[in-house]
Amino acid sequence: MKKKLIKGLLLIVAFILMGCAHSVETKQDYAETYYNLGIAYQNSGRYNEAIKAYKKVIELEPDDVEAHYALGWNYGKLNRHNEAIEALNQAIRLDADYFEAYFLRGTSYLYIRRHNKAIEDFTKAIAMAPNDDKDFSLRRAVYMLRGNVYMLRENYDNAIEDFSKAIAINDNDGVAGMAYGFRASAYEIKGQDEKAFEDINKAIAIKPNDDRNYVNRGFMNYKKGNYDKAIEDFSRAININPTNIEVYGNRGYAYLDSEKYQSAIADFQKSIELDKDTVDSYIGLSIVYFRQNRIEESKLYYKKAIEIEPLCKKGLDALEKEKGYFYTPSHKQTVNKILRLFL
Repeated sequence: MKKKLIKGLLLIVAFILMGCAHSVETKQDYAETYYNLGIAYQNSGRYNEAIKAYKKVIELEPDDVEAHYALGWNYGKLNRHNEAIEALNQAIRLDADYFEAYFLRGTSYLYIRRHNKAIEDFTKAIAMAPNDDKDFSLRRAVYMLRGNVYMLRENYDNAIEDFSKAIAINDNDGVAGMAYGFRASAYEIKGQDEKAFEDINKAIAIKPNDDRNYVNRGFMNYKKGNYDKAIEDFSRAININPTNIEVYGNRGYAYLDSEKYQSAIADFQKSIELDKDTVDSYIGLSIVYFRQNRIEESKLYYKKAIEIEPLCKKGLDALEKEKGYFYTPSHKQTVNKILRLFL
């Protein structure tokens, strides 16, 4: 926000003026009062009330660029991104060099999955980022966001380039830790395992209490067949965040492939306890019980998986293709045998 926030007695005066219209002499004074009221509302998390106040500003002063921007900001906080984009369009129409408006509009485009539009706005924001931003934090934030959009678009080379630019600005703070983690994922997808492990280890060194980094490294170890290391990483993630649903299922599969079936069952059941619609864990239980020759239990859990996700009828290849799950050839072979029990 460009305008200075009102504080203390000035805020009290603003509320008094709201109830004493006769003391405000001009439309500009009215607009200023509503603008300050909007700031007070948004700072207290009352975004709907803030929107009403900023709309009054725009009604009185249609060309108030900051009011349009603030309106977009508050719509974004409420996940009303189409309305946010409309408000930010007006801000940009009034000020084509408004860096923050492009940044914010790109974020809203990202939320509604208009990825090309998001990339376009983030690219403009990078070009307009102020040179007086001594630590380049604004430019860096846009690199991080655009890198993530490139990941969603499966443009991993561009994603790596953006994360690398963010790291080049500062390679040893919290943002760098995130950038290393994201870049590790991109390298892993590209099959550049050595670089992926190097980056995820740097991410962990910078942010040792971030469970997501251990989940990512655990998954990387799991895909390489390093099940003991994967279990160790998933366990660290659970110690940091015991409510992480994903990690119990992941560790369950690592136990399953290590033939530690009771531990696998416990983890899959814990995952289901946290989220009863966790398809992956029902499939895991079905595989475990099948391998223990507990056929009726295996069928029961796979039937539950099908109820939640009908794609399960087509086997694990369909889930990989349509939903992005990962399964080993051994898992797929077992599930094909389970599916034949339903014929």
